[in-house]
Amino acid sequence: MNDRDNNIGIGKYSWSYIIKWLFIVLLIYGLGSILLANPFSMFNSYTGPVSYSKVMYFHGLTVGLAGLLALFVSQVLNLSNLIKKIIFYFTVATIILGTTGGAINRSMTNTKVTLWYQVLSFFALDVVLITLLVGLITTKNKRLKNEKGLYYIAISGSAATVIGGLFGDLSGFILDFGNWPGICGWYANKIGYSLAEWKKVITTSHYDNMFVGLLSLMIAVFIWQYGQCLAKKANKTLIFFEYWTFISTVLTIVMYVVQGIGGTKLVLPNLFTAKGIVAQTNSGVSSGDMAKGLVIIGGLVILSIIVFGERQAGKNLDKTAKLTTSTFLLIWSFIAVILMGFGFFQQFHRTWFRSLINAPHAAYGFAFRNVHLNIAILLMPYLIVFLFFSSLILKNRFSHKICLFARGIAVLWFIGSCIYVLFVPSPFGPGYWFIAAGVVMLILSVVYFFINDKEH
Repeated sequence: MNDRDNNIGIGKYSWSYIIKWLFIVLLIYGLGSILLANPFSMFNSYTGPVSYSKVMYFHGLTVGLAGLLALFVSQVLNLSNLIKKIIFYFTVATIILGTTGGAINRSMTNTKVTLWYQVLSFFALDVVLITLLVGLITTKNKRLKNEKGLYYIAISGSAATVIGGLFGDLSGFILDFGNWPGICGWYANKIGYSLAEWKKVITTSHYDNMFVGLLSLMIAVFIWQYGQCLAKKANKTLIFFEYWTFISTVLTIVMYVVQGIGGTKLVLPNLFTAKGIVAQTNSGVSSGDMAKGLVIIGGLVILSIIVFGERQAGKNLDKTAKLTTSTFLLIWSFIAVILMGFGFFQQFHRTWFRSLINAPHAAYGFAFRNVHLNIAILLMPYLIVFLFFSSLILKNRFSHKICLFARGIAVLWFIGSCIYVLFVPSPFGPGYWFIAAGVVMLILSVVYFFINDKEH
């Protein structure tokens, strides 16, 4: 790490040393999910509601992922020292409170104390995300501000996470307090919903804004770390897709904010439906998912340019950087196939996969619900963030091996997902064992990262 970061830490331990332990904590916590359900699923059945205890456990992982990414962004974009310190300390709090809270928050039936305890992690993450946005807006990093496409992606991604977090806070408030003191129920009725219906809508806005925001922040990091010194034609293409990604992120934010607060008259339409290209019907692709897909496509093209684009003379990436960027591209491609390939196909054929329990392929629909959350939304982004930190903290020869591990992990997860969603949707079929093998490799990677940190 640079000398300017040496004063960020806890006691005598540097921030990079603390990060190692946070990854260990999240890994152990993630493995604990099998005590709730094996394989882990937030859903109790094909069509049933989500499980409260499993959702809260899942949040113990997701708040940690969001906090770590925000911490990494603050470091590599060299935001002010005050901003980096606030984000670091509150990320530590987010992960500790999130994992311990998620572990004990099993029910609201007898007491809400465990919920209130875990809510502290959500508030800590709010501080992290708001601080990141403020830090990006007020930064004095001239290089960052001069690279306008990248800067706009970072700002819009950060804004999306803040908005998503606030929607999550509102959903949690309704979960805890119901219609007290009456304003939430009044507003829900004004826009055409019952309170329960509105809570479901704003929960969707929370989840989708958070996800697209995290994707955009990752894309900003890709460009900042590896997208420099491209030849003229490649650089022009990169700039075009920077703005593509920025506009797509803003579009997604607007769509889900409107859906969250706009009411029944402003429900997002579906695209390419049986009733027309754009229609309010239960067929076709969700326009919100299509907007998220545009962000994913932007990231896919940007990574492809970084990996394959022509560079200025003498400015080629070194061997480790080439391996790292191509690994990012591989993982991102798998995310795209799962969310846009499998996901859009099932949306086009909802009556096959997503109707009531008697849908002819309901088991495959249920398999996708699990894979898209556990693999594409959580584990693969976690792998990307893990690679971010390993490339920053470890020496090249160790980072190189982590990338090889990551490729094997991603391939195993993708093969397992394909088998589970397309061929054998049974809980302990062959797909499960491929995914489990990937998790074992992830454990080995984190251990390797831990013992080879140059500050260890």
